[in-house]
This record gives sequence, structure tokens and C-alpha cells, in this order.
Amino acid sequence: MIWFKPSGIGLIHKTILLRPPCNVLLWTQAINEKGMSAKIINRFLYHGRKLFQGIREKYSNITHNIKGDIAANVRDKGLLNATEQVSKQKYENPFFLNHLLKWATNTTAAEIRRNAAKKIIYGGRNAVPFLGFVGINLISGQGLVTKDDEIEKVCEDIRICLKNDAKLSENISPSVSLNDLEIGEVIAKGCNAVVHAGRWKNEYESNQETNNETSTDENLQDGLASKHSNLLERFHTFNLAVKMMFNYDAESNAFAILKAMHRETVPAKFIIGNISLGDRIPFKHYSLPPHPNIVSMHCAFTDSTPLLPEAIMVYPDALPYRLNRDGSGRNMTLFLVMKRYHCNLREYLKFHKPSPTTQLSLFTQLMEAIVHLTRNGVVHRDLKTDNILLDLTLGIEMPVLVITDFGNAYVNSNLKLPLHTVDVERGGNWALMAPEVKTTVPGPFTIIDYNKSDLWTAATLAYEIFGQNNPFYSGNKSQLESHSYSEEQLPEVPNLPKPLSLLLQDMLKRDPALRPSPAVAANVGHFLLWGPQRLLSKKALFSKDEMIEWLATEAAASILQGTLENTLWIMLRNLFLSRVRMKELKDALIYFC
Repeated sequence: MIWFKPSGIGLIHKTILLRPPCNVLLWTQAINEKGMSAKIINRFLYHGRKLFQGIREKYSNITHNIKGDIAANVRDKGLLNATEQVSKQKYENPFFLNHLLKWATNTTAAEIRRNAAKKIIYGGRNAVPFLGFVGINLISGQGLVTKDDEIEKVCEDIRICLKNDAKLSENISPSVSLNDLEIGEVIAKGCNAVVHAGRWKNEYESNQETNNETSTDENLQDGLASKHSNLLERFHTFNLAVKMMFNYDAESNAFAILKAMHRETVPAKFIIGNISLGDRIPFKHYSLPPHPNIVSMHCAFTDSTPLLPEAIMVYPDALPYRLNRDGSGRNMTLFLVMKRYHCNLREYLKFHKPSPTTQLSLFTQLMEAIVHLTRNGVVHRDLKTDNILLDLTLGIEMPVLVITDFGNAYVNSNLKLPLHTVDVERGGNWALMAPEVKTTVPGPFTIIDYNKSDLWTAATLAYEIFGQNNPFYSGNKSQLESHSYSEEQLPEVPNLPKPLSLLLQDMLKRDPALRPSPAVAANVGHFLLWGPQRLLSKKALFSKDEMIEWLATEAAASILQGTLENTLWIMLRNLFLSRVRMKELKDALIYFC
């Protein structure tokens, strides 16, 4: 604790040094109203500095020994072996030495105490005028810096160190058009768009992603039966997915098309082409920051509607008159170029029964995606298993989940939508629409709060992820309606860990204020997947000191391992650590009590 006290007429200058762990108590008062001479004060500072340096040197040796022991323990666990392969230039100022060891041997309170003491003792003559009225009291454990503050400081340092600085792709020309793409067969078709397989022309042979897909198929052969082979055959030739929107209403110019379909471009890294109206009304594109659990959309552009393979058979009505005399489409439309994924979540759950660990990882990744959307002012409003894609590159039991199809998304910093009339669009999935969205009555001062609506929908999808029927779908015998269900009617998911079962119950609360935040829900999943064993065993309370040790160790492991390999578990750990906060950790730990 640091505090200041005006001086008056008092005793001569006193300096009291208390042995650790009491730390240092410094108290300064003027000898009289006129104060001490500068010479006396300088002599006092000189001898006081020598004494302080002697004590500091003594305990620096102790700290050095402690750091050596910690480094040895970490080395025994195999973490330091990875550093031999890490570039020295990249880790010239390594996180492991600058943060992990400092956290293990020092506290935030100690850092503040040292800085304050240095400022007074080493300040030189410029500090003399202040010594007459400054008093400093530094007592360990009794100051304003609490253990929660200390953990939050650790969390802040980890967030800064592991911040996701994903860079946008730089290999896309600013003049991309449909002529730069080779379009293949139809992958999927919906009411508003069709998705074709695709690839960049003249880049197929040198494309590393395509080369990786061959090994991907080989890795998956062991995990998929022959009846699942159709999920793999799609990737032999084309590595992109090109989504062509059906344009029935917007005029055939880039500005009008993007204005009408701007939601589709939310995850796009680039929008290519002339998208201003007379160079005076520029199109404002909101670009969602990249995230491993959001679809990787390379670019979006407008172009003339072409006659693609299978177009006449699959979507004749969406074609313009020049291509189909019975068509109703416009001559121009929007194209979205995305990474191609192996399947959607519905197909995956139909073809394969994932292990409990895989189910939990899917749930946790879905929560991480919603955390990212919510914190960036985006609500999807159309979550369903068809709009969740999976990348099976790492194996059938290690799927990487991404959310796609943002056609019904709403973008607003506070995620609140005025509902003045019945004509306001609430979302796209009526069956899985959160109760606070479906039951809100329009009015002049009415708003819909979407902050936890995607969370509620994701909880209903958790039934499907964990092998049960979604209770809010019509195919279920005991179908529930989101606007009228009671929480007692919700079926339990068998064989779930108790913390996860309690979490799902809270996520499906009718009152959004009683639901946890998406970050807390994701934290529960992380704790169950790779959290400390002592927390899961419940043998004893998980102390805050253990929390600091666990966070620091995992952060060091992420830095050392993350540069050498790319696995699902490293990705999940990095996502967790890049957004970790003390309050959200505490709220998640409640489910384990």
C-alpha cells in the first residue's frame, strides 16, 4: 500500500528497514519548519542507499536460486527441450524468462513496492524537496493489491503475449474476378445461394493446401468407414468453396448488390472491385477479425451471373433471362470465395459417432466462436448444424469447427435492435430462436437484446453434439417451443459431467440475465478438456496461487509448443489464454464446486 501524508513539525528523519516478509517501511518527516540542509539529506541518502543495496543483493541471490529451481522443474517436464528449435531472434526477449519466472518469484505488490522504493532512494537530489512531506508504507498482504488483482495482472500479461495477430492473406489480387477461378461441381444449395467447388487458375499444382489434402485423406482413412468416403472424395481436385448468391432484387451494380447482401460479407477479409456510388457514397464494409472458429473467407466480389456447371438443373430460377428464359435472376450477383471444409456438423454427426472428448471439443469450439462474435458486436441469428462446418485435416476425432453463413447476422456494438414494428427482421431460425427474441412485442421504445441469444441457441445444438435429439425441433416427440417452454421440461443429457450438465441448464434459462456469458461457458469446456487435475478431482479447493502457477505454466507451454506444431489442443489452449480474465475464471469455477 502506498500513501502520502503532509508533514509538520516533528522528529528527525527516520528510515526503518524491516526484514522480509514484512518488506520495507519508509517514513520521512521534516526536522522542523525550515527543514534539513541539503548536505545532511544527501549524506543520509548515500548511506541509506548503501544499506538498501546490501539487503537487495542478499535477497537477489535467494531469488536467483529459486529461479534456477523453477527452471530445472520445467526442464524436467520437457518444456525447455522445444527451445532448441526456436529462433533466437524471435525470442530475444522471451516470455518464459520475462514473465513466467517473474510471476513465480515475485508478486504484483512486490513490483509496486520496489518501484516506489527505487523512486525515493535512487531519485538523487531532485527528490530532496519531496522528502519533507512524503510517507510510504509498504506492508505485504495489507495493501490495495489483492490476490484477485494479482491474478488479473497475470491474465493481462498472458492476453498481451498470446494475442491473436492473424494477418490477412496477401496473395489475392485487387482485380480478382470470376475469370480467375475454375468452378467445379455443386457442393450445396440453399434458398438464397449455391456453393460450387473451386480453385484458383494456374495455381493448382503449386498449391500447398491441395498437397496437404492428399495426406489429409490418408489420415482419415483409418477413422472413416467406406460409407463415409464421399466426405473425402470432394477434396481431390478443388480446395475452395465459391458461394454464388441468388440475386432477384438488387440492381446489377456492385454498390446495390453489396448494400443488399452486406451481411454475407461480414467474415470476408477483402471486398474487391469498385464499390462506391459515384465516388461519393462509399460502401462501408464491416470486417470481422479472423478467428480459427469462424469461416475463412478469402474475398468477396461482384461479377456477371455465369452459366456454371449444373446451373440449369439445380437452380434454373436464379439465372437471368439471357441464360434461361424462365429465370428470374439479375445479370450481376455476389460471389464469396472461402476455404473448403470437409462437411457440416449435421453430416458429421450423421456419419460418425464422436467420442466424449471430441463432443466436448466441438462444444467448446462453438462457445469460442460465439465469444468472438459477441465481443466484436456480431450476432449470427441463424445457428444450426447446417451452418457449422468442420475441417477434418487433423483427423476424424479432431475436427476444427467454424461458423458460416452470416446472411441473417446483425452487427451492432451493443447487440441491441430497436423493434418498433412487426416488419423488423428478428432472425432466420424460428425453431431455435431464443425466447427473449421470439416473445418481444413491438413498440415505440422496444428493443431486442441479442447479447445471449446465440448462446441459448448453441445450448440447444449441444443436445445434438452430445448424441441426443434437439428438443426444439418438430421431429422430436416431445417438441418444445422456445416462446412457451418451462425449464423443468428440458430433458437431461445422459452421462455428462456434472459441471457441463449444470452449465447447459443455465444456458437454457428463459431469462437471459440468469445465463452465463459465452466466455464462462467456454471456460467450463476448457477446464474439462485440459484443466488442472486437482480441479477436476475435487480433492481440495483450487487456490489462487495454484491458479497463477497453472496459468503461467500453460502460457509458457503455448509459446514453446505453438511455434513447433499445430494441433487442435494447442489451438484451444491459445484461444483460452488469449482472452483469459479473472472474473470469468471465477464464474466458471463455480460449476465445479
